[in-house]
Amino acid sequence: MRRQVSLFTGSFFQNQEKVFGVFISRLIFQNFRNFEHDSFSLGAETNCIWGGNGAGKSNLLEAIFLLTTGRPSKATRDGELIRFGENVGRVEARVQKQGRELILEAALERVENFYARKTLKFNNQPIRKLSELLGQVKVVLFTPQDAATIQGEPSLRRRLIDLALSQISSTYLHHLQQYQAVREQRNSLLKRPHASSELIPWNLQLIEFGSQVLLKRLDFIPHLCSIARTIHFELSDGETLALSYEPSFFVPESIALGTIQEAFEKALQMTAEEESYRKNTLVGPHRDDLGITLDGIDARLFGSQGQQKTVALSLKLALGRLFAELDHESPVYLLDDCFSELDPLRQEAVKRIFEPGSQSVLTFALPPPPSLQSTHLFELKVKERGLPLRTP
Repeated sequence: MRRQVSLFTGSFFQNQEKVFGVFISRLIFQNFRNFEHDSFSLGAETNCIWGGNGAGKSNLLEAIFLLTTGRPSKATRDGELIRFGENVGRVEARVQKQGRELILEAALERVENFYARKTLKFNNQPIRKLSELLGQVKVVLFTPQDAATIQGEPSLRRRLIDLALSQISSTYLHHLQQYQAVREQRNSLLKRPHASSELIPWNLQLIEFGSQVLLKRLDFIPHLCSIARTIHFELSDGETLALSYEPSFFVPESIALGTIQEAFEKALQMTAEEESYRKNTLVGPHRDDLGITLDGIDARLFGSQGQQKTVALSLKLALGRLFAELDHESPVYLLDDCFSELDPLRQEAVKRIFEPGSQSVLTFALPPPPSLQSTHLFELKVKERGLPLRTP
């Protein structure tokens, strides 16, 4: 079978076409996290938000992430997003995109404790599928906890890849969702006795969708690595960053869809007996990992916390550059307390990585450094009742 045309080959990574700025001009809150009734106007480029713990800096970034990806960045349950003591919450963003205003909205209704019913809207129309939202406004979020992406479980690194590719390609998101649904059904069959004959059609679907997911990931990582290596070299002390995709089964160097399908089928045959014993699907994209080395040493195992945080930042910034090069629209950069551990030279390096005209929302515990004082700046304060105040 012929290999499909890649999303990442050709002139995408050499183009010099203009990158259009996309920016959030206004955020409106109602009972969201610690915001009761508030609104914020944001500038088209750099926005600096500073304040003490509990002021709502990270909550503001989480609202943007929720509106653009459909899921919260911190909360494990949607009900956590509703202000304590309230039963409904809402957040809205006005987005300026190539001369048009887009409206993103998330409404939350508490069902029980921390569980809530979530309704997403795009331009006042309910969103039925996540693919209708992802990619409309691309975002790159970095938080201090992102070092865990490097040192933590492989699922965290897969999530980084999946969220990036889902913002780039609705087809990838569809294949990923189908693969996950098929795997769940297959796992249910594995838990039943004497179900081997029933697995055959599910194996075929698992191979079909899983191979598509794997093909896109294998194609994506070298391009991400190329950009991230350059960024990391500048942010670190000249360390060489390398990424490699680590499939859960052997894939020949000839990366073609047919080759992957054949290898996947063979891997399922080889693990059939163990799968029957363990009642679980043991090979496939859900078991893959992203290899990360610094100067040839595995950063997942041996990188210091500072190194792992810098790698995570390099990857996130590289994703932003990649987004811009693919569809000529800049993403919105959300950097939560990113600058606190960077010296002035590295702070300037991060600023240079942003595309000209791109929007960034940066948070600080203390007033921002002098180099950022001329940007859109406001302070969040906390009232006695926990409500945020902002001062220009």
